[in-house]
Amino acid sequence: MNTSLLSELKTANESERKQFLHDLLLQEAAPLIRKVLRQRLGLYVNQQGANPQQPDAENLYQDILMRLLQRSQDWLADGEKNAIHNYRNLVITTATNACHDYLRAKAPNRARLKNRLRELFARHQDFKLWQGAIQEQLCGFTVWEGEAKSSTAMEQIRKWQTFPDSFAVAVGDVQSFSLTQLVAEILQQADGPVELEAMTKLLTTLLGTQDHPLESLEQEQEATDWQPIDPGTNAELRLEDQARLQSLWEEIKQLPAQQRAAVCLSMTDQNGNDLFSILLEVEAVSWTQLASDFDLSPDEFIDLLRQLPMDNAGVANYLGTTRAMVNKWRWRGLQQLRTRLRQEK
Repeated sequence: MNTSLLSELKTANESERKQFLHDLLLQEAAPLIRKVLRQRLGLYVNQQGANPQQPDAENLYQDILMRLLQRSQDWLADGEKNAIHNYRNLVITTATNACHDYLRAKAPNRARLKNRLRELFARHQDFKLWQGAIQEQLCGFTVWEGEAKSSTAMEQIRKWQTFPDSFAVAVGDVQSFSLTQLVAEILQQADGPVELEAMTKLLTTLLGTQDHPLESLEQEQEATDWQPIDPGTNAELRLEDQARLQSLWEEIKQLPAQQRAAVCLSMTDQNGNDLFSILLEVEAVSWTQLASDFDLSPDEFIDLLRQLPMDNAGVANYLGTTRAMVNKWRWRGLQQLRTRLRQEK
């Protein structure tokens, strides 16, 4: 944040400074924090930072706000020593670090294994880690470095995760493998780059080192009936939004599968919220229904939610096609939607 703003705030009274920091947190930081919690952990809080069904989500949200408040206060106290050059990046970094702390506390075995994998991919000449199209960490053989995530390889990983006995090496024999051998075997059979997170989850299953289930949408069985609710929203407006979005979703469902995916996976509102989050926020559609409409299992749908919204490259990679085809499908889908919605009026 710039020095002129810092100078102006230092001359303001304490009440004005508190109000500035309060507005900064609620208007700038809060939407980003909610998005990071959803994408990283599958945890939801509404616009008031509440979710009675997930107390961990509320606690983590408040913890991140407090970290940011303290960081902003440090900036006010000494702008040169504690400079904030990009507030958005600060929020995302702080929220992401808090998520990592949460996972380390909740799932220490998984965290340790992920650290071992990072070390293995960093030091072993046959393995590499790199950033994917939507900034996810990908892993694979060195000769694959820079390639996009393989949808077929990810599908294979999910299959083994759900049905460990389907992995070609009998589960009982896995214990005799070194981590290097096991990773090489998985990559050879998957035959393509995969997400580091997916590799970690699979290995915890194959090695039998799972932690106790996390209290999040990703693991919680009772979560199938839960959707995020914002009790602070005016009820009448909420019902209007709900009806309008229900109607929109019914029209979207009628689109051919590729057009529907091209439209949905990249659509956002003015605040950067993806379409699925908007539908869930006003209870226009349940998340189990969304998963069903996209022909995905609950776990697959949670994985998809974490990646939204996608850019063109991300959508193309997810659908196993080119960016040009994504643009064509999206354009055709939006044209059909506009025509149908006009006819309804």
